[in-house]
Amino acid sequence: MRAEYAYSRGEIGKDYLRAAVGLAICAAPFAWVRPARLVIVILAVMAAVFLVLLAQTVYRHVSRVEIDDDGIAVRGILRRRIAWSELRVVRLSYFTTWKNVRGFMELKLGDGRTTLRLGSGLQGFKDVVRAVSLAAARHRLELNKATIENLRQLGLPDQAGRLRGVRHA
Repeated sequence: MRAEYAYSRGEIGKDYLRAAVGLAICAAPFAWVRPARLVIVILAVMAAVFLVLLAQTVYRHVSRVEIDDDGIAVRGILRRRIAWSELRVVRLSYFTTWKNVRGFMELKLGDGRTTLRLGSGLQGFKDVVRAVSLAAARHRLELNKATIENLRQLGLPDQAGRLRGVRHA
């Protein structure tokens, strides 16, 4: 089995737009006035936040997630890989953004040396989570209650059910 996944263009496009608008708002005051030193500092901090968002967006844009029988890898600007046999950390977290608005999930994987974080904007995110949960069950990893519940929320009760013999953190 080998599969490759990428972040959706729609999600990436929205983040590029957010970063561009944020940077434009931070730069706009300089076109009309010479802001006070405190305002310059505040705008610089805000611009730094939007530059970080831009960098993360570029990273996700060029990254591909690969899954095969031996493990999972993210390749792009950097290449990082975790073998299933070395997998030690699996956390599936849910984050809300606004009241009554759908949030997002993040899958965190680790082997003691490498950490991978994958967001639910990844096309095929559910398939990736399914493969990881099966690997976790095979290697009898400890999963916390939130991860088990989030697996169920994704509609993966079979994988969560197979984890009954796993010690829950």
